[in-house]
Amino acid sequence: MARHAEETADLIERDLAVEAREAAGIKKWPADGLRHSWVTYRFALRGDAARTAAEAGHDQAVLHRHYRALATKAVAERWFAILPGDGVAQPVPFDSKAVRA
Repeated sequence: MARHAEETADLIERDLAVEAREAAGIKKWPADGLRHSWVTYRFALRGDAARTAAEAGHDQAVLHRHYRALATKAVAERWFAILPGDGVAQPVPFDSKAVRA
């Protein structure tokens, strides 16, 4: 039952991503593009390889091999400042302390 729920959630998430991509007029989207962007900019912003690797589910060697020096801290700050427009639900802030509890 849990596996079915996970598969259903994955399908819904994919459908929403496709809908958003099409609404934005984006024809091609790289596989795991948002994940790779998040890791790139998170590492540039924080500069903490151990923490970023743990958050991304990588080891530090993978992080350094694929994500090191791809973005500056200033560019990362701009990327994380992107928010939905008016009338769209705003993101919920992530509190890493709550996750550890």
